[in-house]
Amino acid sequence: MKRNVEGNPTKCSGYIQCVSPLKRSEGKGVSYFDGEIQTGKDEIRRFVSFSPEKLDTFESAVALKEVVTLINPRFTVNRGKTEITIAKNTQLEIATKRLEFPRQEVKSKSEEKSINDIAAAGITCTLSAKVISFSDEEHFVQTRYGERKLHTAVIADSTGSVLLPLWGTFATTVKLDTCYKIHNLYTKMFNGQLQVTTTKETRFEVIEPIEDVVSKAPTENATQYFGSISMIQMVNVKKCLYCFKVIDMDDTSVSIVKC
Repeated sequence: MKRNVEGNPTKCSGYIQCVSPLKRSEGKGVSYFDGEIQTGKDEIRRFVSFSPEKLDTFESAVALKEVVTLINPRFTVNRGKTEITIAKNTQLEIATKRLEFPRQEVKSKSEEKSINDIAAAGITCTLSAKVISFSDEEHFVQTRYGERKLHTAVIADSTGSVLLPLWGTFATTVKLDTCYKIHNLYTKMFNGQLQVTTTKETRFEVIEPIEDVVSKAPTENATQYFGSISMIQMVNVKKCLYCFKVIDMDDTSVSIVKC
């Protein structure tokens, strides 16, 4: 990386790994997008841009999987990690030189599942699904982190549908009738119903349309029970080797069984 007089790099090269859809900040409603760039063999940094017009360019860079160079980026430290701010004068160009390290394949931190495979609360998963319902009505919920804005959506795949609460800026990320691969969702129980919720590491990736998507939302009064089996009672039974008829060995009145 080349540096200017003040010590801030004037150029930064790497691979754009992922880019989010356009979001809006909760406070001032400013439009922005963020993503990750690989700047070393094992170094991936977050970047954020408050220039929505640059989104198409960054999405193209993800699809190309080529080395790019950021010109005039601004580096900041957030919670001990170096992040890159894409300013209005920051430019993205396809690099002419190859890097000394290969591009990493993006790996999800959670197991990919279908909606029907979600069997319990308290797990992290990745779902590929379509937004079949979205509530424009805003709810403000008091949490331990303060008041937060909440919207509600329903996502579905070919196996089922599930409720997806959208907190804060995620509400401006998703669009109705659009298909996403949603990384790092967390499953939880609420009012007796299993649902998935976003986390700080949740990432939405627009994908091709999914066929045969379930069109019905989950039943609100459906009840599911989850837990661990603590005991199994074994019944003393045997089967005939010829006809496989079950013989109850506890029944003392039975001495001969006719096949």
